Amino acid sequence: LAPTTALPANLRRLKQLEDSVLSEAIELTSDGGTLKVNVVVDGKHQQEMVVDSGASLISLPLAVAAKFGLRPTSKDEEIILQLADGRIRGHKMTIPSVRVGKFTVEMVECAVLGEEAINAEPLLGMSSLENFKFEIDAGSRKLTMVKVGE
Repeated sequence: LAPTTALPANLRRLKQLEDSVLSEAIELTSDGGTLKVNVVVDGKHQQEMVVDSGASLISLPLAVAAKFGLRPTSKDEEIILQLADGRIRGHKMTIPSVRVGKFTVEMVECAVLGEEAINAEPLLGMSSLENFKFEIDAGSRKLTMVKVGE
């Protein structure tokens, strides 16, 4: 058997397809059963966040949001959020960029929680995670993310 004349072209195409798939296994930390990942917000602010695929939005306590330069005003949409320990008011805002590992998503919706959410933890929710195929392996404390290039 010998290679067909189409083999070199098919190998080049396969290499292009392989290069368009990005994946990374990202280390998670564990704090009492919750898994957290290091996130870079707006290219300059590092923040550990709870990985929460049950949260529709990234959720930020007011003090954390302020650290990122996000300060809700009356122009920002007010929303009611259902958290594990009850309902709370917040404001929907947009984060310019969110990076987890080597993956960056731009213009990500988030919820900035009201002042009463003093003990709330920052959550990395689906407004960022929905851009990827992802898998959480609690045993090995890894978040595997895959993105197929366009």
